[in-house]
Amino acid sequence: MFCNFLREDFQIERKRLGSSLRKRSRIAAKMKKAVNMF
Repeated sequence: MFCNFLREDFQIERKRLGSSLRKRSRIAAKMKKAVNMF
């Protein structure tokens, strides 16, 4: 039971990390576009 709880917690953390990484890459893409405009 404890192991199952840990596994669920790990999956939630991984999802959160994945979404933040996606946001960061999106921001990086916007910055690249801005640099290309100059």
